[in-house]
Amino acid sequence: MLPFVKKCNVMILTNHGTVSFGENVERAYWWTEILDAYCKMLMLARGLGNISYFNEGEAASSWT
Repeated sequence: MLPFVKKCNVMILTNHGTVSFGENVERAYWWTEILDAYCKMLMLARGLGNISYFNEGEAASSWT
């Protein structure tokens, strides 16, 4: 887990659930809420068909 701490604020651990951390308990809680909302969106999108993911370059160019 330690190598990923500098790269993210919330993780999903296989067979253990989520771990989140932040400047305070409230911020850690909100990271978990954001992950939960993202997972719900993915499940709903899968129900509609295929899901296409952007890579970092595609995501950056889509905003310009």
